[in-house]
Amino acid sequence: MSEAKKPVDDMYDSDEDGMSKEDWARYEKEVSSSRGYDVGVYDCLSCGLITPIDVDCLEELPSYAKMAVDYYNGHNHTNFKFVELVKVNSRVVSGILFYLTFKVEDADNEKTETFQARVWSKIRGKNGEDMVEIEECRIKPTTS
Repeated sequence: MSEAKKPVDDMYDSDEDGMSKEDWARYEKEVSSSRGYDVGVYDCLSCGLITPIDVDCLEELPSYAKMAVDYYNGHNHTNFKFVELVKVNSRVVSGILFYLTFKVEDADNEKTETFQARVWSKIRGKNGEDMVEIEECRIKPTTS
């Protein structure tokens, strides 16, 4: 049977075609439990997967985290300041959706927290301007 005519379930049966069913199940569990922030590395290339990237790979990532902190502060009447990126996952959409994990410090009491933000860097507008949307910013939930 040709690749184009294989049922979808059969396409993911072996490592030759991408991820195995077991890897897909693990990936889906990681995405579901962490909302995309804590996803491992998988040995396949598939458009639309959330994948880890190096925190230093794009110079704009720290500014996206700072924008997210400003967004959080504005909505929660807090005074957190960005400290450093810890982890970045990304997903290609109409642009790139970044899942940022980063450290912040409360400017009022110097207490540090770990934050997570989902930032959408959209395809550039007609005039070439950056179009960035903060979709979510939160204190990283603790695991029990």
